Amino acid sequence: MVSAVFSLIALSCGLYLTVFVGRKVHRGRRARRLEAGLEEIVELHRAGQGEQAERHLAGLDPTAAYLAQVGSALAEEGISAPARELLSRAESADRSSSGRLYFSAIGFSALGAREEALASLSRLKEAARLGAGQSLEMARLAIENEQEDLARDFYLRRLNLIPDDLETCCEFGEFLVVIDRAEEAIPVLEHGMKRLHRMLERGDHWITGSEPYEQLQDRLSAIHHEAVARSSSAEKAIEAHAALGNLDPKAGVNYTLLGYSALVDSQSSPRRVNIPTQEALEAAVESEMEPVSRLKDKGFFLLREHEYASSVDVFRDCVALERGWASLVGLGAALDASQYPPRKWLKYAMRVTPSVPRLEELCPSWEALTDYERGYMNLCVAPLAWAVEAILAAGGGLFIVSLDAKTTDRSEFSDVSGAQADDDGRRYDALGGMAVGAFSVTRAEELYKVNPLNGWTLAHEFGHQVLNVSSDEVWSEVEALLENHRSLGFVGTTYGLKNVHELFACGYERFAIRQALPDLALDEIHRCDLEHGLDAFFRVLGE
Repeated sequence: MVSAVFSLIALSCGLYLTVFVGRKVHRGRRARRLEAGLEEIVELHRAGQGEQAERHLAGLDPTAAYLAQVGSALAEEGISAPARELLSRAESADRSSSGRLYFSAIGFSALGAREEALASLSRLKEAARLGAGQSLEMARLAIENEQEDLARDFYLRRLNLIPDDLETCCEFGEFLVVIDRAEEAIPVLEHGMKRLHRMLERGDHWITGSEPYEQLQDRLSAIHHEAVARSSSAEKAIEAHAALGNLDPKAGVNYTLLGYSALVDSQSSPRRVNIPTQEALEAAVESEMEPVSRLKDKGFFLLREHEYASSVDVFRDCVALERGWASLVGLGAALDASQYPPRKWLKYAMRVTPSVPRLEELCPSWEALTDYERGYMNLCVAPLAWAVEAILAAGGGLFIVSLDAKTTDRSEFSDVSGAQADDDGRRYDALGGMAVGAFSVTRAEELYKVNPLNGWTLAHEFGHQVLNVSSDEVWSEVEALLENHRSLGFVGTTYGLKNVHELFACGYERFAIRQALPDLALDEIHRCDLEHGLDAFFRVLGE
């Protein structure tokens, strides 16, 4: 009995496999015959033998989809009249199948019949049996016909069918950025970045090697950065990397950028604009303020007391409670300071650099500053100390804003609050410092980020002030230096070669660093200043 059952099952399976394989073989042969027939029909039309081509087509027992395929092939060959006739016959035979609509869209587009092509594309969007490859082709065809919404729908369909298609993520993201729909591009690109991250974690690259994946990562990141810059601001570009866990948790700059990213979305008013005294911060920590505010003040207090490790711990606790921008920026500054202790590195320079006359008049926050902060400001200003008198004569000032404030919270800079820089997509709210005319403003935590290879914001902004009150002769010299530097190719930074303002400010910033740290191991940019006249220019200007 059991053997009879097994025999019956085996017989059934054998019959099923015979039928299934037979059908597959039959379909394969038919597909090859139709493909060969298509080539022959096109050749006959090329030879002007339309009647024979029609007889050959009739012998193939064509479906509506095949009629449309032949029509589209003829259209792409420029054989217009028979192509249009076949496309019309296909439409009459079947108005809804995805195969017919697919080839009709290609054929009508090749004929320049825009309305018919768009009609096929629009109906194809709703077709149930459209493959991934066809979806991608239709997306590109929709772009050719300037149908942005249709292209978007076909791209999404492609990604729904093949979620790991990172090339399509890149192509779709680039398309959305180009048509000024950058906000829609961001989730597409972040989807691709997360998929790529998963592939790398799984070890999918063990056969091909990591290079193709790294190239895709670079491309996705570059498009994402562009999309973020266009949709909101350059500061948001770090968010996707943070979500993927790609950021070094010990690098202060990452927390600073995350803080700036949160800052550009913030609508909160500052608790204080001007930098407070240490006594005021200490009193605030002992007050009845809510916990996050107390922790921020404590972290800021410890930073200014040079207790960097403790400051890092407090700011981490603060971030754990609330990922506010002041907490993140404070943590970034504390990490930078703990890895490159300001007071230790600048101690000798502060002792030997003469005090700049009237500096306390230039800085309204002078009384609230610590001895270190005053000494650091003195280092940033000393190389061109004579300019303090000129800036004061022009009614200017050098402002320091608190950790809680934006640079644009100062009334002198409020006209650019919420605005975005045209050249690099940054928000003015999230800048570490700014200058306009005889005024400059620097964020308080920037006074503790003094790695000479990362830049000194206060010196940079003071440089802008100096140029803004300088004579026409100085401007002419800077213009000549800029022209010479550009002619040399890469000299200094790209940012510093934008215009005379940035050449002067970037050059002065590095000059101030070299004056304070004469034994500094110079990098390429510092050496360029020495080799191509920028250092000599500032030496003469400071005499």
